[in-house]
Amino acid sequence: MSQWSLTNPSRENLHLEWFLYNHILIKIHSAGQYPILVRKDGTFDNEVPHVEVILGYFHEKNKIYYNDVCVRVYSPKKNRPSIVMTVWKSGAQPKNLSADILINLAKMQFSHALELLKNMKDEFKKSKERVKEARAYPTIFDTRAAYESACKKLNVEALSDEICKSYGVQYGTFQFPDYTGNHCLKMKLARRRLRGLLKLAKNNPDQKHVIPEKAAILHMPCKVCEREPCFMPLHLCEHCWPKE
Repeated sequence: MSQWSLTNPSRENLHLEWFLYNHILIKIHSAGQYPILVRKDGTFDNEVPHVEVILGYFHEKNKIYYNDVCVRVYSPKKNRPSIVMTVWKSGAQPKNLSADILINLAKMQFSHALELLKNMKDEFKKSKERVKEARAYPTIFDTRAAYESACKKLNVEALSDEICKSYGVQYGTFQFPDYTGNHCLKMKLARRRLRGLLKLAKNNPDQKHVIPEKAAILHMPCKVCEREPCFMPLHLCEHCWPKE
C-alpha cells in the first residue's frame, strides 16, 4: 500500500501484508515479527488505532506450517499506554492449513474489531468494573451450592467441578484485555471453587481424583481458555485438560 511503508526488514518466508479496511489500518504478520509501518506524513502505525492479525506457525522438516491466528485491536492515546485488546483467537488448528485460510477466518472478525476500537474507552471501563464484582464474594467456595449461587447472581457460567480442577483453571492467566471482563470474572469464580476443592481433598486424602478420558473432538471453544478444538466430556482443550 502506497500510503504506508515498512521501516524494518522482514524475516524471509514469513507472511506480512497491510491494507486499509473502512479507513482503518490492518496489519497481518507472523508471530515473532514486529513490523513497523510509517505513513507518508511521518506518522507511525503505533500512533493510530489499528488492527493486527497475528499468525501462529511452527517449523517441521524445513517447512513452515501455520496453525493459529489471533486478532487484536490497538487504541493509542497521548499520555497513556496503548490499550491492546484481543478480539478473537482461533486456538490450534490442523497443521496443513494455509495462511490464507487463517486470514479469511480472521477477516470475519474485522467488523467486530472496528466496533471495539470505536468504543474502546467505554469497553475498557465496563470490563474493569465487571471483574471487580467478584470482590463481593468469598475468596474460597467450600460448597458447590455457594459457587453456583455466586455464578447465578453474577450471570456467568458455573463450570463443573472437574473443569474447576483442570490445569487451565489452576495455572492459566485470565486478565483483561486478553479476555473479556465476563470471561475473567467467570475464571475468578472457578479458581475460588478450585480452592475449595483442594481444601476438601487435603482433608480427605483417601479420596481418589479420577480424570476422564478424552472422547470426541469438538470444534468449539474450550470452556477455560476459549481455544479450539476441545474434547468431550469436559469441553476442555489439550492444554487445559486435568493432569495427574
